[in-house]
Amino acid sequence: MCTTSNLKDIIISTTEPLIIKNALRWELLKWDLDKWVAVLNNEELIFRRGKNGFTKNPQFENTTDTIRLSFTEFLNYQKSNPSEWLYFDYKYLKEWLLNISELQKNIDWSNFGFPELNFEDSTIWIGSEGAHTPCHMDTYGCNLIAQIYGKKQWLLFPPQEDLQPTRIPYEESSIYSKMNFFTPNLEDFKDIKNCHTVILNPGDVLILPHRWWHYVENLELAISINTWIKLPIDHEERIGEAIVNLLVSQMIKKLNPELQNKFLNPSSNNGQELFIEENITKSLSIVQTCLDIYKESEQSSKPNLQSAYCKGLLQSLSNIKVLEALSEQDFKTLIEIQTKKFPVKNSELDEDSNQLVKILDTMLHDDVVNLIKQKLLKNYYK
Repeated sequence: MCTTSNLKDIIISTTEPLIIKNALRWELLKWDLDKWVAVLNNEELIFRRGKNGFTKNPQFENTTDTIRLSFTEFLNYQKSNPSEWLYFDYKYLKEWLLNISELQKNIDWSNFGFPELNFEDSTIWIGSEGAHTPCHMDTYGCNLIAQIYGKKQWLLFPPQEDLQPTRIPYEESSIYSKMNFFTPNLEDFKDIKNCHTVILNPGDVLILPHRWWHYVENLELAISINTWIKLPIDHEERIGEAIVNLLVSQMIKKLNPELQNKFLNPSSNNGQELFIEENITKSLSIVQTCLDIYKESEQSSKPNLQSAYCKGLLQSLSNIKVLEALSEQDFKTLIEIQTKKFPVKNSELDEDSNQLVKILDTMLHDDVVNLIKQKLLKNYYK
């Protein structure tokens, strides 16, 4: 029998992506589009607007614009503008849709072992067909995703898969891939393996382990809600994020806003919060604070459950499945299908020649940050 305690143990312990069926009991699953129109009423939503067409590079947030629409206007817009996609993405419900009590009261994660988490800890994603999140990994926590409406495809890769990581555009706790999964070049993917894929349908819940790469694309108009589960390793990850924050802030704070935008996601508020500290000595205090938190938490945190225990639980549960990796041929076929969706335009094949971007990208590589972090920890514990 699956208890919420068992499920919580599995979620925080798994090192492989899981799909859970028949566990979501939210009233939201019964809502059709007319219900969503009635519930959201005239709430103004800010949608990221991208291109349903070929681009050489991924459509990061700093290369797309935004448009303000009500939900009804969004429905009409996406029908009459098929060459564009719209995404109301990564919006915390504690900051958005605060007046929609009917939405808020229907979101809780207690069935998964987290009764303390509700709408305040959740984000909502509303997008048209083609709306997508460029491939990236999250450095904090594990991701618990509930599919509410429509179909959404996920491509997942383990942390060790080399997907050309980059910290540009910079966003705290996000490491992006330079690889374009929306309109891919087949040659770029010839050495990539270990792809796990799933199409989420309404009622499905996906468990994405810590630091797994993921590319996500709406196959039709889709709505999903997620929350991140905190993990003991987050304390160590904060040290690395503080180092990246320090490097970014000190290296680009003297640049003009136009150049800064080459490095930063719009969610970084044009970099203003990076530059509150006036000099490197004060900036280092952020790193020091994270070191102190890590040392304190290390003494009290419990080790993760052993994988054997987690696997034993999984074998006894029929509604939870591990997502197996595709064969190399199946993955190649999947990418080939993606390449045929939109024609290549030679005029868009130019590479970004900005040398400053390339230099900073090299300095912010995960290996460099980890080296600095380990040296800091070694000195800190002397």
